[in-house]
Amino acid sequence: MARLTSVPFLAAALLLAGCPSLPDTQPFTDATVGLRSAVAASGTAVVAELKRNPVDGMAAQGASLEKAWQVRTKAMSALVDYANSLQAIADSGRKGEESAQKLADAATTLVQTLGAANLAASAGASLAIDTFKFANGQIARARAAKSLEAALAEMQPAIERIAELFAADLTDLDTLVQTTIDAQRDRLERDNQSEINYRRRLLAARRSLMAKAASQLDEQVKPTALAGSDDLKRADELLAANEAWHTAYAAQQAAIAERGRLAAEMLGAAQAAFADWTAAHARLLAAVRAKRLPSMAELTAAAKRIQELVDRYRKL
Repeated sequence: MARLTSVPFLAAALLLAGCPSLPDTQPFTDATVGLRSAVAASGTAVVAELKRNPVDGMAAQGASLEKAWQVRTKAMSALVDYANSLQAIADSGRKGEESAQKLADAATTLVQTLGAANLAASAGASLAIDTFKFANGQIARARAAKSLEAALAEMQPAIERIAELFAADLTDLDTLVQTTIDAQRDRLERDNQSEINYRRRLLAARRSLMAKAASQLDEQVKPTALAGSDDLKRADELLAANEAWHTAYAAQQAAIAERGRLAAEMLGAAQAAFADWTAAHARLLAAVRAKRLPSMAELTAAAKRIQELVDRYRKL
């Protein structure tokens, strides 16, 4: 990915010369590929954890989520294809109406692919229908544009709506993930219910004994003469014997909670990354207007952030 930091001299020369064609978009393509890889990795990590979980029903939930994530990966690939199409326009040097037509063609393919990928399955059919209807309207306006700059300006609102659709879709996937996390926690609690009740009763008995002891102390009874002190001592011994189980149980519950937290953070980071992708697309338009090279640092950083969360999740 060397082209993220260095751009061929010829592309730079064209920009400096005031050429109205699309600037080098390889950084945008590379950053989009990174985003797709990071989002796909987050799904793979969660699915793998669910499928190997011994809790009844988790493997089935994992298989269901895996199928859903395949749809998201296909949809993400459509974003990469769109970015590659922009790069092809830049590499070909097309200008004016011809470049606007090519941009509209690329956007049409993007919308058609997202529709075929059934991205609306989680986000809601009405939201997807509205998004694609709006996008198709903007594509028609872009196709009628007389310049690449005008076509990109028409496409930007559609790109924003498409990114919002991805974000809404991930919100519903997060609900599915958190439901499976809750199921893991509940199953662990059910499997340990006898031990939980035993410890709860021991603690209740100890509190009662301590309250009686405190009352006697208030009446100036000497500690060595407290009634029930043997019972209190025995309760402490039983709780101490129970501590190893309780520590292990608490650690298991904490691990489940941490997986849920990290999974939510991964999906949240992915949602934020789609906003960064929208902003990156807008910078292409700004680059055409200002005849300069677009920066994709924020989008690249967003993909890196997701991958870091995936790595942390896998280590749990």
